[in-house]
Amino acid sequence: MDAVRPAFNLICSHLIPIALPESLWHTCLEYMNPKNRIPLKPLETGQVWSMEDSRLHIELVGKHLVHYKLIKGGAKRTPMSLSNKKSVEKYLKDNQAVLVQG
Repeated sequence: MDAVRPAFNLICSHLIPIALPESLWHTCLEYMNPKNRIPLKPLETGQVWSMEDSRLHIELVGKHLVHYKLIKGGAKRTPMSLSNKKSVEKYLKDNQAVLVQG
């Protein structure tokens, strides 16, 4: 089976465009170890995301942009911020945010 592994690696990485029979795909998928990913819930108006030391309140979600308030610590007033959706989602993912209210 070890002699077959390099061939499957080439096929699975799409370097060799070949249609595989159904029985070989199972073997191919065993060698490809997909990462376990938990998708974040899509951004919606009114959501509150909690992080270790801050909270992010989403005020308005548009087609490409998000209006939000990022409250750090015990701040009384925070400015309204505007950013694109992808960067806000990346920020939430990087800081391991948890949806508190949605």
